Formats: sequence, structure tokens, C-alpha cells
Amino acid sequence: ASASGNSGAAGEAADSTPESITAIAALPPILSIWDCERIKKIIDDKGSKIWKCGWCKCSFRQHNATKAVAHVAKQKGAHIAKCTAKIPEGKSYTWHEKYSLPYTKVLGYVACRTTSKILGIGAAERAWGDVKTLKTDKRSHLSADKTEKQAIIYTSAKVNEARILQQAMEKIDAKGKDAMWGDDDLNFDLGLERWGVDVDELKEMGVPKRIFRGWIEDWEKDILKKDDAECEALLLEKYKGLTFYDLDYKITYTAYEKQLHYQKGRGGGWCVFGVPPDDEGEDEPYLINNNLIEMILETPQPKHLNVEIVKKDSNN
Repeated sequence: ASASGNSGAAGEAADSTPESITAIAALPPILSIWDCERIKKIIDDKGSKIWKCGWCKCSFRQHNATKAVAHVAKQKGAHIAKCTAKIPEGKSYTWHEKYSLPYTKVLGYVACRTTSKILGIGAAERAWGDVKTLKTDKRSHLSADKTEKQAIIYTSAKVNEARILQQAMEKIDAKGKDAMWGDDDLNFDLGLERWGVDVDELKEMGVPKRIFRGWIEDWEKDILKKDDAECEALLLEKYKGLTFYDLDYKITYTAYEKQLHYQKGRGGGWCVFGVPPDDEGEDEPYLINNNLIEMILETPQPKHLNVEIVKKDSNN
């Protein structure tokens, strides 16, 4: 999304024309919020209109373009939650390209021009270093066009090579002088056991504690029968990944973490997908009710979830 400022005085003169504004961004500007590939319109099984924000992964009712723009633009007073996603560092021009440039006469143009520029000198110094590597004594007469193309290929290859090496050195089992982790790092505990600290317990505190309330909560009663994307997200947050033992099948299932199933008809509602261990049966839907919660309470939960069970008759 950079402007054509490298073409000398003629290019600067062309930039003053309105037609050059469309050349600022790498992608064409969108004319409607629904043209954005990250804003998806959805029609559910009941014909309800829903749209989903691909930036923060939240879903909302009704196809309201004004509120969709306000959500993405993080505007206050629009009666809709602000998008919580963060713009990729150094790429704020992509946001202005989509949400400022099509709707403003001056701000979008200026924003794309200013935020797309590299402010530091490091990138230019590295690029010049690559050029000097390519233009040796015997190749000192390379044309500007060939030098540019070869420098791009050379720099891209070196950057990719460095990324592969970094990923390999970041692994716990990496070996060599460049390895970022070693046995000393894994075993280092500051000698805290001398002060009565349970070091093993500290090592298991990487996952935040997850509280599971072992009953149908009041907020659940209102949404268990609503076939709505927001209701699914709320219920999934509570039940995903939990294990429960079915006495009939004699199988310990794990609640599928990515989605729920809505069972239509009388006595239906939201269900969790019970995923069995490998080669021990097929996925089974289980209605979210007291029976499911009872099975969850009677089944030990995986340690990596760090789940704390709270029963209704407890003092917690």
C-alpha cells in the first residue's frame, strides 16, 4: 500500500491528481463493509440473519452495515461492541485502505500515504548490504533493473532461511551453540525449594485456572433452546474440552472444542459433540442438561485444562 513516490518529479506531479489515489493501496478499496473478505454474512437454519467479524471472531445479529462499520472502526456510542482484534504491527495502512480510503476525501489518502512508509533506517541498510554482496568487483556493472531483481531474490531467500533456523533453534530439543533452550533452562528453578516453595506446582501453573460450575446456570437456561451463534459461543466456552464417562457405551468422551450441535424439535436444544478416543466408536451428540453435567462431575478432567470443579452445594 505504498505510493508511487520513487518515480521522481514526474511521479510527484502525478500524485497530485485524484486518479493516483487509487494506486496507493495494493488492493482495490471496498465500497461496502460487506465487500470486506473478513466480514461474512450468514443465514442460519431458521433464516435468521447473522454476520461474523473475521478480525475478532465475534458474531452479531442482523445485517446492519452501519453497526458493522462502527464495530470494525471501534466507534463509541454505536450500541455495538468494539472489535478487539489488533492491527498487525507495521500494517496499519491496510486498515485505512479498507475503512478510511473509500469513505473519506482526505483522511484516507493521507493515512495510507503516511502509515505505509518505513520510518526506520534498518531495512534500507540491510537492503544496501545485500546489494554490495551481489555487486562484486567482476559484477560492478550490473544494471539497476538486474540489481533490484537479484537483491529481492537474495534477501527473500536469506530471510526465509533465517526464519527456518530460528524455528528450529526455538524447539526444546534443539542442540548446538545457537539453541535457545537447554537442559539448564528447563531445570532452572532459582533454588526456590530452599524457601519452602513447591517448584513442581509452579511449573504446572502455566494454564489459567478454569472454573466449571457443576449445574445449569441461570444464564444457560435462557439460551439452551436458542439456535443462535452467540449462544453457541457462550456455551462452548463452558463445556469445550471437558471429559465425561458414558456408562452405557463404557467410553470416556471429550467435548469437541470447535463447535456445538443444535438438535431441533421437542426436547431438543444445544448439544456437545462427544469425541471418543481413537478407534473406540463414533462422535455422539449429548444434550446439555443435568445428566451431562453429572457425568462431567464424576469424570477426572485432564490436568492440562487446569479445571476446578465447583458444585452447587459447596461454599464456593
